[in-house]
Amino acid sequence: MAKYKSKKYSGNKKYTTPRKPTTPPSAVSAAPKPAVSKPTTGKAAAASAKEVDFRTEYRYVLGDLKRIGILAASMFAMLVVLALIVR
Repeated sequence: MAKYKSKKYSGNKKYTTPRKPTTPPSAVSAAPKPAVSKPTTGKAAAASAKEVDFRTEYRYVLGDLKRIGILAASMFAMLVVLALIVR
């Protein structure tokens, strides 16, 4: 008796990822190049450094670090307790 594959289960077509369309090499090389800016010195560098306020940019980091520390300490304590119980 010959085994026949059902069309329903022939291949994993629904699990394959769609392929991205390929771009010709001429389209890739024709992309505009970004402009290179000169490094700033003196007052211009100081002005650009003052534009970024790290205190406002990273105000959430300290809270996240505290939360991660508390979580790590509690997991470590739980491991110690479980080690004592299992023994």
